[in-house]
Amino acid sequence: MTTDLFTSIEEAKTWVKKNSEIGCICPCCNRLVKVYKRKLNSGMAQELIALYLLSHNDFETKFYHHTNFAKVTGGELSKLVHWGLVSEKENDTNDKKTSGFWGITKKGILFVENKITVEKYIYLLDAELVSVSEETTTIKDSLGSKFNYNELIKK
Repeated sequence: MTTDLFTSIEEAKTWVKKNSEIGCICPCCNRLVKVYKRKLNSGMAQELIALYLLSHNDFETKFYHHTNFAKVTGGELSKLVHWGLVSEKENDTNDKKTSGFWGITKKGILFVENKITVEKYIYLLDAELVSVSEETTTIKDSLGSKFNYNELIKK
């Protein structure tokens, strides 16, 4: 899209929205606009199970530093916030961007225990959730064929 004096903000917004899935440069701010589709993948599911097992049934108050359980995907765990499966402890220092401490939510517990399904995909724009898929997944499906749920969930 080329901008000219006759292009309205509404026309630009419509064009950006239509092209954001493939990625485009916004004609108003000249920045990349792209919606990223993210799948709840096997590494995320494995780390969620590891966090679940660390919590030892004290899910309400327990937060663990990511180095205690996040050994697989490096940064993928934080995306589970968008599914409502984990929460991050509030950062109480200005020295770091985040606390690095994570806890599993009630929804996360039910998902790990294979009692509920969640959206298979989320769609992010600038790390903000913009939509979710209608298609759902289970913890077992998210693990795929590389990991055995029954082996991972053993305490």
